[in-house]
Amino acid sequence: AGAMSVGAHLVSPASAGLFSRAILQSGTPAHSHGLEAAAAVRVAVLESMVGSNDTDLAALQSIEVKRFIEADAAANAVARTAALPLPFQPVRDGLHLPVDPRESIRTGACAQIPLMVGANRDEMRLFSLGAAMAGTVPSEETLLRRAQRMLESANSSSQPAELLSRYREVSGHDGGIELWSALATDAVFRLHALDLAETQAAAGGQVWHYSFEYASEAFGGLLGAAHALEIPFAFDNLHQRGISLLLGE
Repeated sequence: AGAMSVGAHLVSPASAGLFSRAILQSGTPAHSHGLEAAAAVRVAVLESMVGSNDTDLAALQSIEVKRFIEADAAANAVARTAALPLPFQPVRDGLHLPVDPRESIRTGACAQIPLMVGANRDEMRLFSLGAAMAGTVPSEETLLRRAQRMLESANSSSQPAELLSRYREVSGHDGGIELWSALATDAVFRLHALDLAETQAAAGGQVWHYSFEYASEAFGGLLGAAHALEIPFAFDNLHQRGISLLLGE
């Protein structure tokens, strides 16, 4: 969410002139909601919390904590079929984000701002850690659905089975969480980081791209170079308490 927000600021008229350079770690402005999608999330949240699409302040202030948890589930259900199933994303409202941020970058909206952008090799292993520790193995159907969503997002006419076969060949993983993670990491993070770097360069801007590949030894090596693993390296916090939980001893 942090890098997505940075990306939104890059092209928002309200943020113009407020910063001179930016780093986007594991995220880009490739994903945003239109007004219709944002309204659907809003309705789902409010109906779950207060029983109606009502923004009465007194009603909202009286909500019990457990209703927020229920509302989160409702919002996620609405966003489940999206290319990036996150219910809360920047919104193309016509004011703060007048158009799709990707189009703004293509037309040079942030060409004057030097950028660094990249992703970690195994981003999605952080989010699938519980399944990996439990020995859960994604079915072939699950892998094909993930491949299908990637192809739809890229407007590709290729077949999901063909894409899976290629990933098996390149990644060396025949199946399991590792193959799912390779697919999902590219779909959600890596390909968009590459696209942003190429788009910024084509618009005449300065840009540096990185790929973080240090593999954690924590959790028996299941994390690999997972999401957020680069943060203590970037801020030189490797000596801080708790870092070993993420990196291993």
